[in-house]
Amino acid sequence: MSRALAAEAAGLNVLVLVSPKRECARLARRLRASLPQIFVTAVSRMQEAVSALKTRRMHAVVCDLRFFPKMYAAVVRQSAGDRTVPIIVLAPEGAEAQVAAALQQGAAGFLVKAGDYGRVLPLVVERVAQVLSSWVEVGKLVRHEINNPLTGILGNAELILASEHELPDEVRSRVTTIVHLAVRLRDLVKSLEGRLQR
Repeated sequence: MSRALAAEAAGLNVLVLVSPKRECARLARRLRASLPQIFVTAVSRMQEAVSALKTRRMHAVVCDLRFFPKMYAAVVRQSAGDRTVPIIVLAPEGAEAQVAAALQQGAAGFLVKAGDYGRVLPLVVERVAQVLSSWVEVGKLVRHEINNPLTGILGNAELILASEHELPDEVRSRVTTIVHLAVRLRDLVKSLEGRLQR
């Protein structure tokens, strides 16, 4: 793996829910060997997966197709409706109808068909790391490009309000509205940045 991809994958939390336990352990070992910077939580029962979701924010979830409906519901529930956590579904041959439904409703982010999951899965997780990394970069750019002019707007509006000159009530009201709206934008940018870095 290149240094750039290793850096993108750093800090990535991946939940693997696969049964039987031996297959789950094999996939987890393969992921850790291919992407040593990621943290893999490997479980083979739904109850363990729900517990893992409660204790750590996952950046990606890998699960068997049979666990998918419950896993999807658990991810949405634990992330307060945030459907941005990609779910990688491992699907056997002949499950096209179930897979199509999952993809149509936008619930599954990726699909890996039957075969040697261990070879393909690290590539998929690496792609998830790249996507997440690009979103973090977009967040940094947005923060910079919005915060710079926003600081000037907010500072100047506050200077106008603090000036010793008497302002007509209508002007004072409009400048106060500018301050409130600028503060709302600043708080929104902070919130978006926080969500991207979690």
